[in-house]
Amino acid sequence: MFPAPQRNLVTGALLAMALVLAACAPAGEPSRVAPAQPTAAPAKPTAAVQPAAQPTAVAAQKAEPAAKPAAAKAPTRVEFLMPFVPPTEYPYFVVAQEKGFFAAEGLDVLIQEGTGSGNTVKTVGAGSVPIGLADANRILAGRIEGAPVTAVGSLYYTSPTLVVSLKENNITKLEDLIGKKLGDSPASAVLLTWRVGMARAGLDYNKVDFVAVEPASKIPALISRQVDAITGQSQAADLLAEGVDVNVINIELDAVADSFIVNDSFLQKDPETVRAFLRAALKGVDYVKNNQSEALEYMVKRFPTVDRKKLEMRLQFELGWIYTKNTPADRLGWQDLKLWRNLQDLMLETNQIDKKLELETFVKNDYLPFK
Repeated sequence: MFPAPQRNLVTGALLAMALVLAACAPAGEPSRVAPAQPTAAPAKPTAAVQPAAQPTAVAAQKAEPAAKPAAAKAPTRVEFLMPFVPPTEYPYFVVAQEKGFFAAEGLDVLIQEGTGSGNTVKTVGAGSVPIGLADANRILAGRIEGAPVTAVGSLYYTSPTLVVSLKENNITKLEDLIGKKLGDSPASAVLLTWRVGMARAGLDYNKVDFVAVEPASKIPALISRQVDAITGQSQAADLLAEGVDVNVINIELDAVADSFIVNDSFLQKDPETVRAFLRAALKGVDYVKNNQSEALEYMVKRFPTVDRKKLEMRLQFELGWIYTKNTPADRLGWQDLKLWRNLQDLMLETNQIDKKLELETFVKNDYLPFK
């Protein structure tokens, strides 16, 4: 037993040692002091502290990478054969390309030069090109010869044929052609219309000296005096634009003319492509009518060697043949069987064809963008 002062010293030393040991103990080491006894039973854990629910299957899975967008469908390639060389009748379809009308329909259209409506009918009939533009008189003649083509839309609602000659030749009426040289392509559609015009005037077209001239060579042949006159459509506009003095005889028939044709097999196999083509093509025609200056800019861009003034004059001629008294309002492209019958009757009357066809079997409005 220590005396009181010593006991106090020992007690203080022990306390100090305990404090030092406690301070030096590792973190997290359980206290050596017994915990105080709880005064009440511990409260039951609330729902908030229950184990978390198992993650759903979607949440538990690793996030899948975003799906790749579907590859854009490649446009359908379509060849379109014209009746003649550029730029005749080309503005509407060039504009349909430039404005994206064909592309919007999922089409990539290749416009090909032609060498006359007769050859266009033969080429489309053979299936070498699926869609073309040709004069209705050549379509009728081709059908009689067995060409498997269907007319699916009209472009010209009159049958325009111009006889063009130099003013110095003094050819002002059809009878003046007797004994003269007339130049044109043998496959030209206007040649048939000219023959109809001659026959209706009581004239024998066999008394005119016909000279075979390719479409691109008709104006040079006239200017160089190889022929006395030429038949055509746009050549008058070109010569007038150049300031050449010419006489023009207009043979205009109340009949259908330039029309869209499709190979029968292609039409049966892919009618939706034909519908898409007609929607875009006719939209191009309508756009040109209402935006002629812009259309001419596109044509100059596409055919830089062609004079703008010639293009402008050609366009005025052509629009006059598209928008006529026979053109259905708001239904451009609709084929009037009456105009087809008029043409067929004229061709029968003048021995251009030798039998009558059932027009309803190959003149179809079913593929136009309206009913």
